Formats: sequence, C-alpha cells, structure tokens
Amino acid sequence: MIKHGTSSRFIAALFGAIGELCLIPAHAQDRIREQALSGGGQDIFVGAMGTGPDGAVDPDYQACIAGIDQDPEEGRAAALRWITDGGGNAAMHCAALADLANDLPRVAARRLFAIGEETRDDPTLAARVYAQSAQAWLAGGEPDKAVASLERAYDLMPDALELHLMAAPVFAGAERWAETKRVLDLAEGHASLNDNALILRAKARQQLDDLDGAARDTQRALNQNPENIDALILRGELVQAGYAIDPVGSMPQSTVGAFIGPERGAPN
Repeated sequence: MIKHGTSSRFIAALFGAIGELCLIPAHAQDRIREQALSGGGQDIFVGAMGTGPDGAVDPDYQACIAGIDQDPEEGRAAALRWITDGGGNAAMHCAALADLANDLPRVAARRLFAIGEETRDDPTLAARVYAQSAQAWLAGGEPDKAVASLERAYDLMPDALELHLMAAPVFAGAERWAETKRVLDLAEGHASLNDNALILRAKARQQLDDLDGAARDTQRALNQNPENIDALILRGELVQAGYAIDPVGSMPQSTVGAFIGPERGAPN
C-alpha cells in the first residue's frame, strides 16, 4: 500500500477510488480532483503491477514506492535507473508515480498509456492503466487526451464498475456531462453510489438542465453525509432555483420524493 506522505497529493491525482468520487465544480477543481481520485483504488493497481506470478509482493517495487514517499526527486531518479536496468512495467509504473510526486502529470500520463498499450493481453489490467492515464491527463490539464485514454479503456472493459467510477471524474473534468451521468448510471446498476458519486451525478444533471434529478441526487447525498461540502454548495444553487432540500439530510429516504421539488405557492 502506498503511504500518504510528501507525494500523496500527486499520487492521489492518479488513482481512482472505488466509491470515493466527488464533485469537480469550477470553483474548486484542484481540491476536489484530489478527493475524487484519491484513496484505496491504488491498492488494486499496485497489487497487479507490484506482485509476481505467485502473488508475492515485489520488494524492488515496494522499495521504489517507499523512495518516492521519502524523497520525491531522489525517488524519481531511482525509478528511472530501475527502468534502465530492465525493471519493466513495474519500474515504469513506479516512475509514473514519481512523475506525479514531482508535479509532472503529463509525463506520468504518457508512461501509463504506454503500459496500457503493452499489457492489452490482460484487458482488465490494461483498462485500469488507461483509466489512470486519463486521470493523470486530467491532472495535467489535458481533458481531451484524458477522454481519449478512457475510450481505450472502454474498448477493453465496456461495463465494469471500477472503470465507471474511475471515468466519472475524468468526464466531469472534461465537462462531458452526459458521459458523466451515463457512467454513474451504469455504476449504480452494479452497486449503490455513495454521497460523493451522487453529488457528482447531481452536478452533471444540473449542467444537463435536469434540475429535478439534480435535486434528488443532492438530497440522497445529504441523507448519507450531511456535511458533504459540495452537496451543500449545490443545494444552495438549487434552492435559488426554487427547490426545497433538507440542509442536514435528515429527511427519511421514503419521503424524499415528496420533499424535493420546485416550491409551489411559496411567498415572494
């Protein structure tokens, strides 16, 4: 598991956490992108790249990751030496993490895309790497390239929960709101969405002029987490549009349909 230390901000920009998606509003894209792309998702990929055929953890990979955490610049130099010494895709992946730790997300994105191209005989792994390349492109301010990487991932895994959850913040960062909603709808077909995923879909619905749907998802997000700052911000916007949404999320789920909606006959 990658430790959270000096490099955690940039490592977070690479990895999508299953169930840890969050809204990416224009007013706080950098902060929210970290939250959207941080957490336990790295364990899935690190396990794939940093283990041998018997499932044992590669000590060289572990040492490489630890080096990045301790000193990002020296860790990157060590990762590049490992590539030169024939470390293969594990070394390439470690170098991508080091690129991110040194604020080089576009370099990381290229490395990850290259790993995806080389591992297409393992569709699950390749799709994950393409999706992470997309996230790195997004962190580097290249939304079009991010979407192109996602398309490569979806060629291999057209309906996988993990990929949908990794793709959603990338589509949102590219302001591809219809795609954002679509992949979260697909994800919900596999598992319940948490508050962050719900508020990301609410934002997409708001941008698509589906305010009823945005209000429903915002209420559901607040029911799960009344302190979700992005849900509270979106609630404020929807209140201005004439929707009543419980600010503390205390309304029972069964009555949400009656509770949310444009206020009728409200005093001026």
